[in-house]
Amino acid sequence: MKHKSYIVTGPTASGKSDFAHTLAERTNGVIINCDSVQVYKGIETLSASPLAGNTGNIPYRLFSITNGDAPLSAGIWTQMARREYDDALAIGKTPIFVGGTGFYLKALTEGMSPIPAVSDVARTAARKLVTEDLTTAYEYLQKIDPVWAGKISQNDRQRITRGIEVFQATNRPLSEWQSAPRVPVITDDITKILILPDRELLRQRIADRMPELAKSVLKEVGAILEKNWSPDLPIMKADGILEISRFLSGKISFDVAIDLWRIKICNHNMKHQYTWFKANFRPDIVIDHIPTDADIERVLQ
Repeated sequence: MKHKSYIVTGPTASGKSDFAHTLAERTNGVIINCDSVQVYKGIETLSASPLAGNTGNIPYRLFSITNGDAPLSAGIWTQMARREYDDALAIGKTPIFVGGTGFYLKALTEGMSPIPAVSDVARTAARKLVTEDLTTAYEYLQKIDPVWAGKISQNDRQRITRGIEVFQATNRPLSEWQSAPRVPVITDDITKILILPDRELLRQRIADRMPELAKSVLKEVGAILEKNWSPDLPIMKADGILEISRFLSGKISFDVAIDLWRIKICNHNMKHQYTWFKANFRPDIVIDHIPTDADIERVLQ
């Protein structure tokens, strides 16, 4: 076989997970998660994780590996992804990365800024400042890193926190770290597969499955809410959590929750995904429909 590793990506509901699973069956593959939400435990159904279904005998790596209150940085993920990649090759298996998180995909193929690990002390101090006074935190960021501050919203808690914690941990602005040369996580030959069906087809697929999906995640979302985690945590921003939590608290009806969730995915998120893929991802193979067995054969030729 010409290629010994793959990236399979595409927007929500494009069929990338099923395609990757079939590809793994045909290539003695190991599937490595490339989705920043599917790393979290307890939301397997909400995040459409393959672990919510039947994975058969295929090894799945980096799915459900951390708790929601212990966010996984992109830097840590890339280190783990590289280890899984090397481990798969070492035992004669085919690494198959699957997921649609743009930052992870760029890290794999283009590399990441060499930002050192941020200490818990710096991270806690930055979060405390942002939580107590967002306006003051943003003004502070403007002083220590005006370039980064100018790229983000004054209300973006997560990115403001990141800029502050990096400066406090390294005494160097985040924007400077980002301008440093990058080294791809995977430098070997890797086949990049983009599944990009018609947008209206995906909207219909999402609408068709949304009612049953919403019913099936009530327990998951309820368990998350019981933990009283900060709304600034990445897991709390996962698609569906806000909408279902509003239903569970009696603020909106179940039907309205479903509709709001569907609109978020089909309008804002899907538009962003298509735009990102066309601007940032350079695939070797494009599948412009829901994949079939014929597409597997095409990839393996």
